[in-house]
Amino acid sequence: MVIYLSLVTTILSFLFLLPFVPLFISSFALFSSIIILSWLELIYLGLLTTTIAYTLYYFGLKSISATKSAFILLLEIIIAIFIRIFIRGEIFNIFHILGVVLIIIVIIIVNLATIDYKVKN
Repeated sequence: MVIYLSLVTTILSFLFLLPFVPLFISSFALFSSIIILSWLELIYLGLLTTTIAYTLYYFGLKSISATKSAFILLLEIIIAIFIRIFIRGEIFNIFHILGVVLIIIVIIIVNLATIDYKVKN
């Protein structure tokens, strides 16, 4: 069931976004000149990685709550920021600091609200 749901999500996303492809390509001549290897890479990135990511996400939701899943997704953003800083050498600016601080505040607030809710019930 999970694999089918992931596949359906991927296919529907592809079909809904397909009409917008010409908006991002300057001419259809460029679109038709893309070599087969590039098409295979696009198919790999579009279908395989998305389907695998959704499948693992849905399998994970069976094991953990949606709240913990949201925490993991929020921490993913913070980790991505630090990876870009340390690996790509980006400069850590005020927007990075603000984003990290806001995400940590949200995690703390939601976590405290969850603990308070469990205590009351």
